[in-house]
Amino acid sequence: MLATRLVKACKQRRPHIGLRVLEGWSGFIEDWLCSGQIDLGLVYNDAVTAALVLKPLVLEELFLIKRAAGTSAVKPAILIADLHEIPIVVPGCQHGLRRVIERALADQGRAPRVAVEAEALSVIKGLVEVEGWDAVLPKGEARTEIAAGKLAVPFAPPGLRRQVCVAWADRGALAPATQAVLDLLIAETEHVVRAGEWAATLGTSEPSPTACTATGRRDRH
Repeated sequence: MLATRLVKACKQRRPHIGLRVLEGWSGFIEDWLCSGQIDLGLVYNDAVTAALVLKPLVLEELFLIKRAAGTSAVKPAILIADLHEIPIVVPGCQHGLRRVIERALADQGRAPRVAVEAEALSVIKGLVEVEGWDAVLPKGEARTEIAAGKLAVPFAPPGLRRQVCVAWADRGALAPATQAVLDLLIAETEHVVRAGEWAATLGTSEPSPTACTATGRRDRH
């Protein structure tokens, strides 16, 4: 959604800039940023390396995605502390979503009950369907599955959220082309959130050098 809008906006307003869009889990994205393979990335605000600068974009609510067991009834919210009792499919330990889950449970003195690790979102969602295991995802990443009958169970207050940031390597001022794409990315993010196309809350913090990781789409120019 955001990637397609960004490409369209860039072609219309900055046609001289070439884009390469990649997708991957957080551990891969962090490596790409630090090695200079990509210039900008959407990542989680999750400390792993101080070699990146990040600017918070949105806060995204996470849900427990479940296979509907013959009912479409709305399920009650689940306590974060009770998540440790549920077998879940998660990405590997080097990825931001896994760390968000582990940190939330560690705060409760617990650890996740990992059914299996999967490095692809499609595999995670497929295992929810085939094996009946659950997964922790934002609604946007399971939109099709929810429409087809999967259940998205919220976490009880204070809830479970991830902060999505745009990140770049901390190597001084951005190149003009990179800065132009960054400006377009921020504008398109604000548009899709305010239009209700992305179920998230806008973040407004100033950029700062810190660590970061996550799942998301990348752009290279």
